[in-house]
This record gives sequence, structure tokens and C-alpha cells, in this order.
Amino acid sequence: NGIAYFGVDSNDTTIPGKIIAVRLSDFTIASTVTLEDNEVGVRQLFIDDAYLYAVVDRSGSRLPILVSFRQGDLARVQTFSFNGEERYVEGVAIGGSSAYFFRSGRTVDREEVAGVTRVDLSTLMRTGSLTFGADETGGTVLFDARADFGYFATNNSQIIKVRLSDLTRVGALA
Repeated sequence: NGIAYFGVDSNDTTIPGKIIAVRLSDFTIASTVTLEDNEVGVRQLFIDDAYLYAVVDRSGSRLPILVSFRQGDLARVQTFSFNGEERYVEGVAIGGSSAYFFRSGRTVDREEVAGVTRVDLSTLMRTGSLTFGADETGGTVLFDARADFGYFATNNSQIIKVRLSDLTRVGALA
């Protein structure tokens, strides 16, 4: 559609962030939406055929949310709340009608954990989750949603392979 979306943080926890739609053909601002009062930063943006999705930081909370907006008028549609083990969203991929988030955070026992969370994009409901071992946190991610796999490099030099359709760990390289 010739539009690119950008998240602009406020650099002030009392001022909401913004999402700016830029028309690429003439490099002008097509539209802007200001986030709600406590939504101060945009971590990730991604789109499907009809919607823009934003992973948003909130002041007063360490947990991000996922917000969907209609492309075009940027009307807010739905919101999804991540939980404590999903505090840091480090990568995202779309496969079919689902989004896959590589995430990390802390358990109720304050243990650092990482893993994958699957969210149905039509309902913004959590449809699956896989948590890695305690020593398998951080690192980089590669999603190959067409081949139905995600690859996760951890801070202990492992690469974990996960089948996305059923969130099954199918292998690891050390």
C-alpha cells in the first residue's frame, strides 16, 4: 500500500508515544496516532493484510501490550496483555493467522526465562507457549514461518529449533 509505519517514543514516561504512517511515494506523513496516556514507547511494529500491530511499553508497568490498529485510519481495534514471562519481546514473525513472539522475562520466583508465545491475530488471544530451560535465555532469533520453524540463539551458545505449528522443540545445537 506504499505506507511505512514508525513508532516514536516520547522519552518521557508522562507523554504518550506515537505511531506515524509515512507515504513512501512522496515521503510525507499520511497519518499519526497518539497512544493512550500510559503507552510511552513502541518496541515492535508489524503488519498483515488489514492491520498494524504494535508491541507497546507502558509507564508504571514492566509488561508490554500488543495493540492492533486498522491500516488506513489507524483506529485502535484490540489489545493483548503479555505476562511476566513475556516482559521483553525480542523478535516477532507472522505465519498464517498467528504471530510468534520470542520473549523473555522472569517467573514468579524471579528466575530468568525465555521462550516463544503464539498469539492468534484475529482474536489477540494467546494460543500457545513454549518456555526454554533456565540457562537458555537472551540471544538472537530467526523465524522461517513459511517452513514452520523458529531458530533461537541463546546466551549459552545454543541454537534451539522449534516447530511453530505446535510449538514443539525439535532440536538444539551446542
